[in-house]
Amino acid sequence: MKKGLLIIFIMGTFVVGTAELIITGILELIAVDLHTKESLVGQLITIYAVSFAIGAPLLAGMTAKYERKRVLLVSLFMFIIGNLLSALSVSFLMLAIVRPLTALSAAAFIVVTMSTAARMADPGSQGKILGLVYMGFSAANVFGVPLGTFIGISLGWRSAFWMIVLGSVICFLLIFLVFPSIKSEGTSESHSITRLIKNREVTNLLVITTLLLAAHYIVYSYISPFMTGAGYSLEAVSFILLVAGVAGTVGAGAGGGITDWAGSKKTLTAACILFIGSMLLLKASLSVLLFFAAIVFIWNFVMWSTNPALQAALINVDPRAGELALSLNMSALNLGIGLGALLGGAIVHSGLLLAAPLLAAGLAVIPFIQLKWVNPHPAAKNVYRTGD
Repeated sequence: MKKGLLIIFIMGTFVVGTAELIITGILELIAVDLHTKESLVGQLITIYAVSFAIGAPLLAGMTAKYERKRVLLVSLFMFIIGNLLSALSVSFLMLAIVRPLTALSAAAFIVVTMSTAARMADPGSQGKILGLVYMGFSAANVFGVPLGTFIGISLGWRSAFWMIVLGSVICFLLIFLVFPSIKSEGTSESHSITRLIKNREVTNLLVITTLLLAAHYIVYSYISPFMTGAGYSLEAVSFILLVAGVAGTVGAGAGGGITDWAGSKKTLTAACILFIGSMLLLKASLSVLLFFAAIVFIWNFVMWSTNPALQAALINVDPRAGELALSLNMSALNLGIGLGALLGGAIVHSGLLLAAPLLAAGLAVIPFIQLKWVNPHPAAKNVYRTGD
């Protein structure tokens, strides 16, 4: 794949990822300005995640027969409109109505971006390319959200959405000017959701995605009270979140290369073992910040290294239906985030927060066992044609 196209893909996932995560950084600003409870503003995240989870596979099936560049441009145009309306919102209700539009357009864009990048990758480098493209999404958590938060604090929360609009317009122009015309060879039969779900290996991989993300977010969603309850300051929490973000970004990129070298199954097996070990050591390391930071780094590195491995495995089960498989994986990922936050919330409510890593470790044992039924596959061949 040409480096220019790869950079455009990474930029696109970075901008879209920032839009999904930005609410966490400007939540209080929105609540104050729109005279709304913070807990209610937080539901904008839930609205986005649910819309994304439902829309990704449906939109993948609906757009399968259309030329890829056109789908990317249309979805990105709708994404720009969604963020433009968010910036112009004068009430919480308006924001709540706009979020599904933003999520659905983002879902279509991300799925086509990931699948197209995989198909255009050189033989033997599919995992690496998927990891690099997904690294843009991870980087949004490290750089996009803090930048958007800073701009929101300095110029008002709406300016954060204007920043996303600007980045989206730049990506739109680059895709329009540089991206080649790519004909889809998908058919309604090969892109049947029912057909994919009936494939036991696909279903197994999707469950693994959901459970791994749930195990991760049981602890990650409540890392702040986990640390402050042990006597740490919010500055220390910010430091650990930075460590986690950097580790996740590096892990997403490195995971692709590891997948190309060792294969999806071995990569996922090693990641599960290291994740379980990290969770078992997390509470014990809490008393020493640097030790705790090292465990957090390992935990987040291995967790996000699983994503390109899972994506490559899904594509290679049925290359012709790879795009729909990736959309189902994004849905499974969002469901895992919601499940993890829900389970973590129940633990916090019960006053057993320090037991969260043990639950996460126990939950991760299930996908570790499931990997027994994951079969290695040869790399998918390039099934796209570039046209005029």
